[in-house]
Amino acid sequence: MSQVAKAENHNARAERMSEVRPVYLEALTLVERLHRRLLDVIKDEFDRRGRSDINSVQALLLYNIGDKELTAGELR
Repeated sequence: MSQVAKAENHNARAERMSEVRPVYLEALTLVERLHRRLLDVIKDEFDRRGRSDINSVQALLLYNIGDKELTAGELR
């Protein structure tokens, strides 16, 4: 491939990335916000039930683990 063709290919790729980047960052921000709200909902439910033995992050981890048998190393 010639240098000109490589440069054009690089420019086209950079242009596509510049179009996608803001949308990707917005989606990432929304996922982060949604995760935080899920943790808040779990915390509120624990508070409503008077549970203080585990926090919302621990509860979500336990939910995701489910019935799987994991070693201590796999939990890290």
